[in-house]
Amino acid sequence: MKTVTKAKILNRLGLFNIARSITYLRDLSNPGILNFYKDFIKKDSLCYDVGANIGKVTDILLRLGAMVIAIEPNPECVQYLKFKYRFNKRVIVVSEALDAVAGRKKLYLCEVNSLATLAPDWIRACKESKRYDEFNWNKQIDVEADTLDNLIKKYGKPDYLKIDVEGNELNVLKGLSSKVPLISLEICPETMASTQDCINYLSYAGDIRFNLSSGESAVKFDLPEWITAAEMATALEGKPRFGYLWAR
Repeated sequence: MKTVTKAKILNRLGLFNIARSITYLRDLSNPGILNFYKDFIKKDSLCYDVGANIGKVTDILLRLGAMVIAIEPNPECVQYLKFKYRFNKRVIVVSEALDAVAGRKKLYLCEVNSLATLAPDWIRACKESKRYDEFNWNKQIDVEADTLDNLIKKYGKPDYLKIDVEGNELNVLKGLSSKVPLISLEICPETMASTQDCINYLSYAGDIRFNLSSGESAVKFDLPEWITAAEMATALEGKPRFGYLWAR
């Protein structure tokens, strides 16, 4: 049975998030992943998990003793997060999107609830690349959106900010006016142009250095040294990839 078909069946049965959560437990017992994050996540570090989904990264951060603000607009994922962390005082679930400005936004939902985005251009790009062409994006809902600046006023400035919002990373960054010690942004072939825009935007803050980690789960940095914005732009030019862009 094709993976896409399995995902659709599990989602219809209400078991998709449970199945993914069980799969993600492997990360919590993976010393490579934990040692990677341990280098910059300390006990009581404040972390923002923007696009928390069902808490894959949040779980890793909690395992290392961090305090986590888990931000997620997808109602099904929010319901799962609130149930999952209902007894955990080190997690605050924020059920809204983040964008360049606060207000009501249109959230586009995939039939398989691991995917949702504020960026219709990202959906079109993924369909054109055939990555998600077998999924229907036939549902839209209005959600509340806030900015990182507003969240920082409420919860404090994070030591680490992870942003994985399916093509809307640049707009999330535009809602941030203060310096954060460490940021990671999801990158994929369909968002390479936007990733370059994110690099340019972050570089305005001053002497920002960049690195990369490949794959869905980071276990190491791809580059031996952190490089400048211009060097990173050159390194990514014409080389689409999956993974995360890191900025510090």
